[in-house]
Amino acid sequence: RCRAAFGNVPRPQLGPDQGGHIFRWNYLPFSKKVFSYLGSYGDIPDGDYLVWIDADVYAKSNVPISFFNDLLKGGPLGPDNASSEWDIIWLARGVKWYHGDTGFFMIKMSPVTRNFLDTMREIYLSGFLFDLKEWHDAFVFTALLRLFNPLLKIKSLNLDPEALHPFTTSPLALYFDHKKGPAKHEGDKAALTPPQQQPQQGPPIS
Repeated sequence: RCRAAFGNVPRPQLGPDQGGHIFRWNYLPFSKKVFSYLGSYGDIPDGDYLVWIDADVYAKSNVPISFFNDLLKGGPLGPDNASSEWDIIWLARGVKWYHGDTGFFMIKMSPVTRNFLDTMREIYLSGFLFDLKEWHDAFVFTALLRLFNPLLKIKSLNLDPEALHPFTTSPLALYFDHKKGPAKHEGDKAALTPPQQQPQQGPPIS
């Protein structure tokens, strides 16, 4: 849809030290990911969850549904002092990275999170994307989280803000391996952990 609407928008001129950062303006591949989940959340009822896991993420063993349920627990206390679930959980990075990692996120559907996703769609379809500093989905997602932060309960699973690959410093490391960069090509060689073998213990959930 982006290609049909805008064609191949030329990226900004890069300096000699920016050759490895072309992905920041290579919007078409990342827009396919965005529209794949934007096209599905309308069918998810409020109180249920939209879950995204990148295609280059490999499971090291069978993942129990209780794992995902536990990630959602422990939100801020409500007016009745009852614990709540988080609206969005994801993998933030420190300030120096400008944006987090959107290889995994869970969104609890509600009127506010639908507004969040509706705004994401408008950023792409209106062309406002090209007014942003970077054009990839992680930058847009991070910018919107900052905008919606007062309205949403947001939790980052990343325990090390300086980490480049926050999958490895989050509870997701217990079951998942994110094959980023050169490691992406190792995915075809990866074998699942045998069912009788317990995965290595990852960082705690909270």
